[in-house]
Amino acid sequence: MQTDELKDQIDHLIEEVDNSSDSQQSEEPVSEGDFSELIEGEVIENPPKPHGISLRWLIPIGLVSLALALVGVLVIAPLFAESATIIITPDKQTVTAKGDITLAARTVLNKTFTLSEQVKTTGTGHQPATQAHGWVTFYNSLQSPQDIPAGTLLIGTDGTHVTTDSDAYIPGGTLATNGSTTVSAHTSIVGAAGNIHSGDINGTCCRDYVFAYNSTFSGGQDARDYKTATSSDINTAQKELTSLITTQLTTDAQKQLYPNETMGLPTCQSKTASTPKAGSEATQVTVSVTSHCTLYSYNHSDLVVQEQLLFTQAVNNQLGTGYTVKENPTETITRSTINKGMVTVSVVLTGNCVYHFRSDEIANMQQLVTGKSREQATRLLLHVRGVHTAGIQIDNGKNTVPGNVKDIAVNVYEKE
Repeated sequence: MQTDELKDQIDHLIEEVDNSSDSQQSEEPVSEGDFSELIEGEVIENPPKPHGISLRWLIPIGLVSLALALVGVLVIAPLFAESATIIITPDKQTVTAKGDITLAARTVLNKTFTLSEQVKTTGTGHQPATQAHGWVTFYNSLQSPQDIPAGTLLIGTDGTHVTTDSDAYIPGGTLATNGSTTVSAHTSIVGAAGNIHSGDINGTCCRDYVFAYNSTFSGGQDARDYKTATSSDINTAQKELTSLITTQLTTDAQKQLYPNETMGLPTCQSKTASTPKAGSEATQVTVSVTSHCTLYSYNHSDLVVQEQLLFTQAVNNQLGTGYTVKENPTETITRSTINKGMVTVSVVLTGNCVYHFRSDEIANMQQLVTGKSREQATRLLLHVRGVHTAGIQIDNGKNTVPGNVKDIAVNVYEKE
């Protein structure tokens, strides 16, 4: 670039010299008579021409010589000069800070919500087949008692077999009445078919002068599968209702916030009820949630100031000095509690930090690598605090770093 500018200046000066010479030649020539009048003495005819270079060429020649000298200084000389460039990227670390921050709070809402929802049940139950049970009464027309042992088989008019569960002691009768006793019994078949009606057994049996009569037998059921309410059904509905309550609470509170205020997490005392209870047979279950909630607010600017202090302290504790925060850390609020007008916010802050080299550290790196080979210089730089990657570029294909720190440049590149 400098050579081109110099060439333009030279061309411009030559053009001015040419224009000056032409203007002198274009002037009206002086006659011999006039010349004789201008000088005293004898007129010399055909005087000898002066030897040497014309004045009009002296300036261009000088300028060209100056240009060549500058080209030598600006272009050729640097080719033989010693120079090197240190190329490094600073260390980058991710820092996580956790802590509790206490701020003044203002109660925004204090309200009770009740929401209900009916959901389909997803549980299944199995009921095995069961036997029917009932009572059998024995009558004794003899005047002496009689015994009927347990396990005695009785057959109803429809062919259903009934077995007694315990011994039956039948007292003797009188001329006016029969002695009687009643014992439990069950049907031999399993399932709903064992549910016989009363009087299905009605007649003599077992012993002479003994009669039997049954009551209605019930409880016989066929095997079946059925739907039941599960704890998962109830918990899922409870979470959905709680979310709806939180949304409604937040919407109501948002309208009452002051500028630059942030809502805290709501504090709720909740009670959940379900009909029917978990484990009961049902195709649907009704879940109700009643929550008494309090929501408060605090000044967000105050929180940010405390977060910056918390994160800066974490950076110094974890990384030491020299690191700067690259961007604002991300904020996650895990919990907040309120007590006597003060809110305690539990936060998790995560951010990236980059090492920032001071001018004296740059100077130390330059001094560290002087006179070293490329490999030695690179190894030394990698052990410098804050250096993540390091390299060195030496001009003119050389492998040794110049011995003068003034000939060593440093470029720091931050990775995105």
